[in-house]
Amino acid sequence: METIHLSIADVGLTVRSENPEFIAQIADRYEGFIVPSADGFTMTLDTERGITTVGEDLPRVTSTPEGFHYERRDFHADVDTKTRNIEGSCAPNMFSFDSCLRVFFTVHLLDIDGVMIHGASAVQNGKALLFFGLSGAGKTTTARLSAPRPILSDELTIIRRDGDGYRAYGTPFWGELQKNGDNISAPLVQMNILVKDKEVRWEPVGGRKALETLLPCVLFFAHEKAMVSRAVALASDLVTRVPTGMMHFLPDNSFWRLFENV
Repeated sequence: METIHLSIADVGLTVRSENPEFIAQIADRYEGFIVPSADGFTMTLDTERGITTVGEDLPRVTSTPEGFHYERRDFHADVDTKTRNIEGSCAPNMFSFDSCLRVFFTVHLLDIDGVMIHGASAVQNGKALLFFGLSGAGKTTTARLSAPRPILSDELTIIRRDGDGYRAYGTPFWGELQKNGDNISAPLVQMNILVKDKEVRWEPVGGRKALETLLPCVLFFAHEKAMVSRAVALASDLVTRVPTGMMHFLPDNSFWRLFENV
């Protein structure tokens, strides 16, 4: 077996496969998230070349006595949360493997008080700011305009509970930038709902409205009541503890003046 070790949001993952070319592709795709060793889950994948990658369908997630099972047309996996073993198959390409990892994290994060959010994020003065919204809201634009600040992601940011607050983590799950985020983390101090406008301003949003705006941006594929309830509870706690507001912005970096005192 060929092996490679990854660390994403402080979650260790050792990937094993009999396909050396597949492992080499992972090494190239996940640059910056490869570590010498990983104390966490071990994922053993059979890269069945007969798996179809044609067509579109959403992943399906179900709980099992050992943990959970998830599948899509081009991958499937059984996760044992006690032994931390993952056994499955995946089409031998990075689109399928990346999707496989994303689905795994959406469920596993629930066990460690975390969620994955459709949002760009950047770090300023050691503090993380999240910019979120549905497709077309401007996530990639805000990420691009945030340089030279460290960019955690232009598409999917992992948020985990950290004491009385939350912490944002860089991920290799990119969007239009097609570039891995920085493999760092920082305390999350503000969440910004993206609104394209002809002026730059920020208005606070709290309570129910903040939660209703955030929930559609939480990446999640499970439908079982217990999993959904846990995800909603985490999102609710998140908007309670982290200031959230509507960020009206222009297609330039002038929006950063809003956060000079954050």
